[in-house]
Order: sequence, then structure tokens, then C-alpha cells
Amino acid sequence: MRIVYFPVGKVCTAAYAANEAKLRVRNYPFDWSGNSYKTVSYILDNGLDDIFDDVEIVNSGLFEGKQIWDKTYKMMFIHEREDKLSTTKKKYLKRYNNIIHDIKNGDVIYLIQSSSCERVLSDHYSDLVPFFKSDILIEKDMDSNNLDCVKESILKINPNIDVKITSHSLYKTLVEELGYLK
Repeated sequence: MRIVYFPVGKVCTAAYAANEAKLRVRNYPFDWSGNSYKTVSYILDNGLDDIFDDVEIVNSGLFEGKQIWDKTYKMMFIHEREDKLSTTKKKYLKRYNNIIHDIKNGDVIYLIQSSSCERVLSDHYSDLVPFFKSDILIEKDMDSNNLDCVKESILKINPNIDVKITSHSLYKTLVEELGYLK
């Protein structure tokens, strides 16, 4: 049975938890980005071909390195170290292809959410608003925890995959839950 562990957290704690539980074997496009579940669903449905084609880049001083706002996909990147966007784009296209391949070939997929003890996505974005010319707080319900749209998108790719969602919301218990899944 092929099991996929898919960090879909709106912030980075989902990927951190998957790392700590030693479940990550491949990188996916939402591991280290800030985005809503609606964005995840949209990208699963439509692809990521235009990533980093229309961006605003700032160095707020709030995080190490620069912050990249992708206007097309409504995604924030605060962990990128590469200076050339063309190289970063190739990396994210590969990550997108990784998740599509794994969904198509998977039997079970676990959607790993961010822990609730993490600051919500809109709070992260609010900290960065003064540094961007673009309006980055554009989604009314960016903090919604409803994963139905993501589940629907996954089932469009592979109608036979069993979609499961992590149940623990505190970071420590999330890591423990993931540890039991191995």
C-alpha cells in the first residue's frame, strides 16, 4: 500500500511536524509557503505553471532573508534563499509534479494540517502588510480550516485514494500522531 503524507498547513508547522516524525521523503509545493486551503485546491486543479511570474519581493527584517509574494497564486514565501526566481520556479514545479504523481499513485493520503498553536495565516500576513505595495490580505476566509475543497481536488486526481486528515491540533500531539502512522 502506497501512503502519501501531504503537509497542507497554511503555515510551516505541518511540514516541520512531518519532518520531526520522519515522514517526509519528498518535497511538495506547500511545505514552506503561506497560503489558504482554497489556494492549495486551486493549484491541485490548475497547476503551477505561472509561479513566480508576477511577484513582489521585500526584505522586511522580520524573517531571515527575503519574502516573496506570488500575486498569481496568492502565496507567501519566507524561507527561500535562492536569488534567481527561475531556479526557485523550477524547484516548485518539481514539487508540484511530486505531489501530483504521488496522489495519482497513492492508496492513502494523510493531509497534515498546521498546529493550532501556530499563529494564523492572516496574522503572519498582517505583520508583512506594511512592507508590501500589493494587498496581500485579499482572501476573506484565509484562515478557514475547512479542507473539503482540498479533498475534492485530490479525488479529482485519484478517485480511489483514501483521504485522511490529521486530528491533533497541538504541535506535540500532531508529531506524536504522525509517529504512529509510520
